[in-house]
Amino acid sequence: MPSSTVWHLEFVNIQTQERRVTYVEKRFKNYANWRKIIDSYPLGMVVTNLELLNGKRINADSKPEILFAVPQSELADILAEHWNDN
Repeated sequence: MPSSTVWHLEFVNIQTQERRVTYVEKRFKNYANWRKIIDSYPLGMVVTNLELLNGKRINADSKPEILFAVPQSELADILAEHWNDN
């Protein structure tokens, strides 16, 4: 949409390391579901309650919940340790 803001959000599955994306348009009703995540950027977050759309993309109508948010570098260290142990 012209003169609108759209966010490209990327997620990594903690178990499989698969990447998925979604797009959030500020003018759409589902923006309210994502506002807390958008406002928490640039923190790294562990998020639950995401639904897949066609197995390839996160459904923008999901109602995500933030389990915790920390600086991105700290989350990267935690995930690297987790993935190296598994």
